[in-house]
Amino acid sequence: MYSELLQRMIDDRLEEQQADRAHLAVTPGEIDRGIASIAAQARAQQGRPVTVQQVLDEVLRRGMSVEDFREEMRRQILQGKLVELRIRPRVRVTEQDARAAYGRWVQEVAVQGSMQVPSYDEVKDEMMQRALADGLERVHKQWLEELRHNVYIDVRL
Repeated sequence: MYSELLQRMIDDRLEEQQADRAHLAVTPGEIDRGIASIAAQARAQQGRPVTVQQVLDEVLRRGMSVEDFREEMRRQILQGKLVELRIRPRVRVTEQDARAAYGRWVQEVAVQGSMQVPSYDEVKDEMMQRALADGLERVHKQWLEELRHNVYIDVRL
């Protein structure tokens, strides 16, 4: 667990450096919109109104300060901007990628046994999105590996 935490801290710092080099920043308004988006998603999932204040109350209930939550939101938004700038242009999704994502999804659904599996044509758009997400994750990991490879990291305890 310590190793994973250390690796995440290193990755976060490398991404911060890349964001600085690309002159990317996150405004307080973007953070506010991110939190409002979480409330809207919760509203859609729960089928009842969820306010921003209720989201913040839940954050506090779970033991995180509002400042720490806003910092985590800032980090995630910044990472999203970096992905769009540095990673997204390197990812190309093909029909073959979408069909592979469909195959993996069918296996997941079969294990759960909870639903009848729709045809590929019925879920093609969703499978293209899954394939894109898979590609972004794969290329993002490769990009972080490249960044780590090009820096000297001295960990002192």
